[in-house]
Amino acid sequence: MHNKNPLRYFYAGLLLLVSPMVIADNITAVNVQSDGTTVKVSWEVFGQSWYAVAEKDPYMGEDIPLLSVSLATGNETFIQDLHNCYFRGRLADSNFNPLENSNAYIDLCNESVPFTGFVSDTNSVYTITAQSDSTTGISMQIDDPNLDLIGDDSAKITGPKGSNKDKPLPEDLHPRNAHPGLFPSIEILVEPNYVAKVGENAYLARIHENLAFANFIYQQSGLKQLNLIAITLLDENIVSTGSAGDIRHELQNLRRLTVQADSADMTVLFVGTDINTSYTWGWAEGGYGCDLQRAVALNNDINTVNIGKSSGFAIDLPSLIQRGWILAHEVGHILSSGHIQSDPLMDGWFQYIAALPDYVAGCDVKTQIYESCDYNKKNKKFNDFYQCD
Repeated sequence: MHNKNPLRYFYAGLLLLVSPMVIADNITAVNVQSDGTTVKVSWEVFGQSWYAVAEKDPYMGEDIPLLSVSLATGNETFIQDLHNCYFRGRLADSNFNPLENSNAYIDLCNESVPFTGFVSDTNSVYTITAQSDSTTGISMQIDDPNLDLIGDDSAKITGPKGSNKDKPLPEDLHPRNAHPGLFPSIEILVEPNYVAKVGENAYLARIHENLAFANFIYQQSGLKQLNLIAITLLDENIVSTGSAGDIRHELQNLRRLTVQADSADMTVLFVGTDINTSYTWGWAEGGYGCDLQRAVALNNDINTVNIGKSSGFAIDLPSLIQRGWILAHEVGHILSSGHIQSDPLMDGWFQYIAALPDYVAGCDVKTQIYESCDYNKKNKKFNDFYQCD
């Protein structure tokens, strides 16, 4: 679970009052060179030249299925395969030599603009987004992790769903391609409210951007990164009472109902509205990220409560840093880590760190996280955790 201290929020609010507004600046002189495997990008903004070099992101998969699922029955419908046009690497010098302590995420999926994405140096994270009145169609601005996070604590109530734990298993499920070698793997569920909030033409880019940010955190922490297996649209909003417990209950039941032997190790839902719990923007129960692999290895039932618990949710937030950190944090819980005070990944309070390279999990976190799903049949426990120097 992630929540937030209201007093700490108050102090962050004071900082906003004395901080200058960050206004998007027009990007000019863009040059993109890509052979489909690597990309070199240069652009001018903020009165200076920027360079980035990146390779196709292997954790996004070559073609990811976009599906729809019925909350009433659990039946799935295939929509399309999403081609991988995402690249990750670093900022670079003018000769495209990568710079240490930097990050670059380049999205070439939108053919109407040169590129979008984000970059990070030792000072800030900079988002690059489409902007219709820009000379090149894109603009760049500094991402602010101190943006207002408090909503009105009132979700859009859609009516009770009722439990699906006693329903028959679905008849139509799209096959997945997860396996132990891809651990940890993730499937993303998306509420209709999320699509409505972000936009039909923008929500997929936002999902991949959030995942790329989280994977940078895992990469620089010396942890395995998250392999995307599928993106699935819910046919209706999962929120009924608007509470965190309600979302968690419905989500766990949905995963229990629809999980397959080759499903991802975990499922994370992107919620489009606020919920009726102050200072909570994500939730996941700890330690269930390997339960599906164990059940498959032992030839046990996979449609169980514990396997359903290998899930979590994240609410959409205004800052990329906020969204990417929440996703990484909740996944950390699913992979068995608890809250560790002052840790950049698993501190229970929200982190206000402006530079992505500073989000590195400490030893206390890493030694709690599963490195693989190796299982000791004698004591019935997972036994492979990260070591720390």
